[in-house]
Amino acid sequence: MALALYAVWVEVFQGIGEVAMTVDSFLRDHVSFIYWVKQVAYFVLPRSFVDWLFALPALVYFPVRVVVSSVIGWWALAKANQLKKGL
Repeated sequence: MALALYAVWVEVFQGIGEVAMTVDSFLRDHVSFIYWVKQVAYFVLPRSFVDWLFALPALVYFPVRVVVSSVIGWWALAKANQLKKGL
């Protein structure tokens, strides 16, 4: 969520971002301390998928990621609650 908000800040409010700043350029230029995740992604995912993922516009990727992560988290907590009731 914080990365999504920061990407919006850089792209829209500060006006220093590229018109369609990619995930790669955002991580490399603005939050370089976590750019290592790209190397991890190359290790665990197909190279073509990583290249495609990091080429997506940051303002598209991060909000979608927040929504998908929220849904997965909600589902995992619901399943854990079902397991807890079953014990």
